[in-house]
Amino acid sequence: NPRTDTNVTADVDVTANFTLGNQAPTDITISNSNVSENLPAGTTVGTLTTTDADISDTYTYSFCGGANDASFSIAGNALNTAAVFDYETKNFYNICIRTNDGNGGTFDKHFTINVTDVPNVELIAPTNGSTLLTNHPTFDWENLPSAIGYNIQIAKNNTFTQFVSNVNLTGGTNSSYTPTTALTANTNMWWRVRARLTATTYSAWSEIRSFTTANPPPAPILTAPANTLI
Repeated sequence: NPRTDTNVTADVDVTANFTLGNQAPTDITISNSNVSENLPAGTTVGTLTTTDADISDTYTYSFCGGANDASFSIAGNALNTAAVFDYETKNFYNICIRTNDGNGGTFDKHFTINVTDVPNVELIAPTNGSTLLTNHPTFDWENLPSAIGYNIQIAKNNTFTQFVSNVNLTGGTNSSYTPTTALTANTNMWWRVRARLTATTYSAWSEIRSFTTANPPPAPILTAPANTLI
């Protein structure tokens, strides 16, 4: 409390309490900096935490000029992907994140987000560019030890927007597929396979292979001898 002494005739102990102003944050950490390839946009990479002497402050986060900021988004304190990443195309991204304590204090930090490789499926048959001998072919590929199932797509174009088949197979050793309906004769088609690794994640797609379906002659018409019932 305020105190005034006009005549001090003995030692007096005085304690002064000073209140500091707002202190700026001093660090940002992220709970995880790795993300698997092929996951959908919106996947959470990790959560952000601010180090600050003012523990009662509330923090907001934004990007601050990293080379690859546009490939991500921030929701609250969660760093999310804004694209589907492909390890073979690019396996790391550099971003800059700013924390703001709401009282004029900010701190910027650069992070590297690493994309982890997910093994893909190796195709066996039919070979690329082949012409089939039957329109009930068996599509075959190598087992992937970590697979719990497979997704095979057959299409009339190499962008896979005109599907002939888009089939999910259960079981990691169920690594072949024979269409139940004959494929259209004398037609160019493409196929690819990916492995299901968990209920919601897949491997990368295999290579894309093309083939031409068989073009068998029409069934022969019998002329003689005439059909006779006995």
